[in-house]
Amino acid sequence: LIIYPLNDTIYTLTPDSLFPQMIVCFSERTLPKDMKYMDVMTLMERSTDYILGMSNIKNSDKYIFFEYSDRGLNKNVVIDKTTLAAETTERFVLEKWGDLYISGFEIWNNNFYLIQPAYFFRRSWNAIYLNKSFVCNKDGQAFKSLYDKLNDDDNPVIFKLRMK
Repeated sequence: LIIYPLNDTIYTLTPDSLFPQMIVCFSERTLPKDMKYMDVMTLMERSTDYILGMSNIKNSDKYIFFEYSDRGLNKNVVIDKTTLAAETTERFVLEKWGDLYISGFEIWNNNFYLIQPAYFFRRSWNAIYLNKSFVCNKDGQAFKSLYDKLNDDDNPVIFKLRMK
């Protein structure tokens, strides 16, 4: 997939062509055309009341994930490619795993790889996961065991997930 800054169109690239796959309409608060041609610093200073285009786009077999900026806050979107239904949230979490915070993820062969620095996982355990319930008790125990073994400066924690 290809996107361009300040453009709400998602393009598909194949070996033979480039074509628009879908247009994402955020709201009526999109950036006015005269502001789209400002230098980046001026644009950032003046655009706090507008929605700025997509970034960090990820593509799986069934879904498109991306971020956008709304009044200076990052928002996350997931689009179901079969229905074109969209869900917007301030952050992605996996409730099944004690509200595991999803950031810094990659998609490869329809597997999701969530990458968290060790210090972030350890702080999240104390602030979030410790006080949450896990669907499967065994998962909560695995998180606790991982927390006990990690130091802040260890390699990142990588979770591998398969989307259904």
